[in-house]
Amino acid sequence: MSRQSMNPIAVRSRKWIIDALLELMKEKPYSAITISEIAKKADLVRRTFYRNFNNKEEILEAYFQSMIQDYLDELPEEGEVSTYTLALIYFKFWKKKVEFIRILQHNNLFHILLREFDDFVPKVMHRYKKSVVGSYSETYFRYYTAFVAAGLWHMLERWVAEGMIETPEKMAEMYIEIIGREKS
Repeated sequence: MSRQSMNPIAVRSRKWIIDALLELMKEKPYSAITISEIAKKADLVRRTFYRNFNNKEEILEAYFQSMIQDYLDELPEEGEVSTYTLALIYFKFWKKKVEFIRILQHNNLFHILLREFDDFVPKVMHRYKKSVVGSYSETYFRYYTAFVAAGLWHMLERWVAEGMIETPEKMAEMYIEIIGREKS
């Protein structure tokens, strides 16, 4: 797990490191990128890298977490919201991130996103538990969110791999049809 600091210099360094890795991933395979290259691209020393991250994967995890926070910020406040609306926001959000998703797929790193989905889907579902899941036990809720995380992840992976031909609206409609919900 990465070490986070509220120190403005550390926050800036983390951002530069994340940006450097993302830029390098556009130029060459992830597996060929070294910590030294990332530090150099970020205009930082290796020691600064290691003050912020343990390895390259932690950089991606930090970036995913910031993306997921952006997604959460796009969601309506707590309360009643339809499953269709949540799915539509999801697919619209990821459509804006298609370049990054394609880089992940090209580097066989899409699985890292699934781990992040496993963490963030329960947060989203918990926020809207009444309108999305209803009044089920915590055990049911855990399995339901695991199912939803994997399903959304696979749908995203397939959608991107097939060129994102379908609109986010069509993807949201298919999602609610697959899980047996009504569009409302």
